[in-house]
Amino acid sequence: MSGLFNILAVLSRSIPYIKCLTLGINSAFLILSFVGLLVLCGPQVYVGISLYFLGTLLLLIQHYRKKAESGKYQQHEAGPDIGAMEVLSEMSVTPMLRIFDRKKAEEFYINWLGFKIEWEHRFDETAPVYMEVSKARIKLHLTEHHGDYTPGGKFYIVCKGLQEYHKQLIDKNYPYNRPGLDMATWGSPCITVIDPFGNQLLFTESNDSSN
Repeated sequence: MSGLFNILAVLSRSIPYIKCLTLGINSAFLILSFVGLLVLCGPQVYVGISLYFLGTLLLLIQHYRKKAESGKYQQHEAGPDIGAMEVLSEMSVTPMLRIFDRKKAEEFYINWLGFKIEWEHRFDETAPVYMEVSKARIKLHLTEHHGDYTPGGKFYIVCKGLQEYHKQLIDKNYPYNRPGLDMATWGSPCITVIDPFGNQLLFTESNDSSN
């Protein structure tokens, strides 16, 4: 019976309670086997100790290997193409960020982060502003229009030259943000800045695992 539990525990990797039960059974039998050495020193006792010890060792190795793998980023292979053929091409994605004050937005995005205004639009002189800002190949749409977007989102930006950019930001002495240069869990440097309206921009250095 105990041998059956060991086989099930090794094969059923996704059922943790079987592993815990099997480890308990193995531990109990190991203790009984060592006690049995006081009465009987036959080869069957040594064989039993070796088997239960080996079974316990395999379960522990499997547990810690799975625990170590769970903290890594896993790449998924493309599955079979079961949908329609892709017809979209030449695509680009431009995040839309809600702002409430044009002056504060320009102070943050233009004066500090170094973006430039590509264009802006108002329906009339008193209407909210809608503008596009860009830096390198990054494009953002900043909008004062109610209902366009709810502030508080976080945007992931992959780039090169992050350490030099971080130094530029710190040297400008912007009073409301002094971001650190951190190491992300995926192994790349990153910085996070928060605009005056609660939107977050996470800049990370480009590498194979973060793309």
